[in-house]
Amino acid sequence: SGRSSMQILFSSTNSNQFDKSLRYLKAVSVHEHRFLEKFEHNLLVLNGEKVKLLREIKSLLRLQRRMKKQEKELLISQRSKKNLLKALKKQYQSYLNLMKTVRHRSEILKEDVENVFEEVDFKSIDVAFFEQKGILPKPVLASVFQKYGLYFDEKYRYRLRHKGLFFKASLGEPVRSVYRGQVSFIGWIPGLGQTIVVDHGDNYYSVYSGIVDPKVRVKDTVSLGQELALVGYSALHQRNGLYFEIRHFSDAIDPEPWFQKPKPFSEVN
Repeated sequence: SGRSSMQILFSSTNSNQFDKSLRYLKAVSVHEHRFLEKFEHNLLVLNGEKVKLLREIKSLLRLQRRMKKQEKELLISQRSKKNLLKALKKQYQSYLNLMKTVRHRSEILKEDVENVFEEVDFKSIDVAFFEQKGILPKPVLASVFQKYGLYFDEKYRYRLRHKGLFFKASLGEPVRSVYRGQVSFIGWIPGLGQTIVVDHGDNYYSVYSGIVDPKVRVKDTVSLGQELALVGYSALHQRNGLYFEIRHFSDAIDPEPWFQKPKPFSEVN
C-alpha cells in the first residue's frame, strides 16, 4: 500500500539505505503495474468470453424451444398416424366383409348363369344374315368365272352390269344354300333360266339361277349347306355353271366379300 511504501522509504537512516529502499519500491511498483495490465487484459478476455457464452446460451435456448415445438408436433403427428392406422384397419375389415359378400353373391350368380345356359338351346338362336358377311360358304364347289360389276358385251357392243357371280361348274354339281332361310320363289326367269330364291330375313335374299332338278319347294325351310338343286346350263353365259346373287331388298350387292376365304365349304350330308 502507499502508506507502507512511505514508511519503508522514510525509515531509512542514511542515503544508501534510502536509495536501496527507493529501488525496491520502484521494482514493486513496476511489478504491480504489470500485474494490473495483465489483470485488465484478462478481464477484457473474460468479458469477451462472457459475451460469447451469453450468445451460445441464447442460441441453446432457441434450439430448446424449437426442439420442444418439434416434439409437440411429433406427438400430434404420431396421434394422427395412430388414428389414420386405426381408420385404415377398420376400412380394410369393411373391404374384407364386402369381398366375402361379393364372393358369396358371385357364386350364387354363377350357379344361376349355369342353370340358364343349361336351359338355353343355342342351336335355336338365329343369327342375322348380315352378321355372316365374310364367313358364308360358296353355293357350289367351283371357281368364279365372271365377277360382279360392269363388263363390255362383245356381241351387242354395249356396257352391261353383271349383278352377281357366275361359277363355272360341271353339270349335276350340287347347289347349296349359303345360309339358313325359307324358299320364297322357284321358277323360270327370262335371261337367267330356272331360279330359286331363298329369303334369309331382314330383306336379304340369295338367288340361284341356271339350275335343274330343284330339291326343295316354296315355303320350305332350308339350313346352311342344304342342297337346293343341281348345276345346269346358263344361256346368258353360254356354258354350264351357276349364276348367284345376293340382294338386299331389290338391290343386287357384290356377293364376293360375303364368302369365307380361302376355300368354300365342304359338302354337307
